[in-house]
Amino acid sequence: MGKQILFHMLAPDCEQFLSFVRQHDPVIVVEKSGDSAQVVSVTNPCKPGQALCLWNQNLISSLERKYIPKSNRGPYYRVSDALPVFEFFLPRQEEWDGTAALTQGRVYASFDQPSEGLRRWFDAVARWIRKNFSKNPAPNLSGYVGPAALKWYEEGGLLLPMIRPPVNDQWRAFLQPQLARSNKAS
Repeated sequence: MGKQILFHMLAPDCEQFLSFVRQHDPVIVVEKSGDSAQVVSVTNPCKPGQALCLWNQNLISSLERKYIPKSNRGPYYRVSDALPVFEFFLPRQEEWDGTAALTQGRVYASFDQPSEGLRRWFDAVARWIRKNFSKNPAPNLSGYVGPAALKWYEEGGLLLPMIRPPVNDQWRAFLQPQLARSNKAS
């Protein structure tokens, strides 16, 4: 069982978030998966669309990726979901049916292995997001929106769920309140 908090954020929101996270704990941002067991700090952690891990060295002193020999993408290494780390998935900016769009990101922690320290850390991060981001203004979507992403949305951007939906009549209907608003902003 895990816990997550969903958000839409742009690079300035990400930088503000990571500044908070690093002020309170010795946190290193690493790629969740890669070609080797070794983990190294990511040089540009606010680059859109990355699947990263937030490694709090107060909770686990060393971190390695586990070898995954068989998958649909071939062999690779991945940080185990059982470890006391956060998955930090960043939104992507792209176009959806002719409109500038931003997918949703998340911070996720698995609590399959009980960890009081991980729970406290997750609660502090979730509290910070709720306090510093706005509730998602897009009809039919939950989560929070960072200040830069909110300004972008108010200027006509489209907020999407985590997975970019296909362009079809059902999704157009689902996103219609936002599409009507963004057409007025144009």
